[in-house]
Amino acid sequence: MRANKIFVKGDLTTLLALVASGNAVALIPQSMQQFLPVKVKLLIPEQNTVQWEIAMVWNPEINNDYRDKFIKIVNTQK
Repeated sequence: MRANKIFVKGDLTTLLALVASGNAVALIPQSMQQFLPVKVKLLIPEQNTVQWEIAMVWNPEINNDYRDKFIKIVNTQK
């Protein structure tokens, strides 16, 4: 498994555009929820140990086995 890492500093709209096009999965501030592109899914972790309110976004219409495995891991962490 190999992933290309990117870091978008200060431009979350660009990051969300990458997610919407299927080129990224991202951890974002939960406050960005109101700016999600159409067809981008938001998952809010429920762990009490999280210090910041974060969310993960992706386009579920684009198939990606690695992303789906990662989401499954995140969903099973309680």
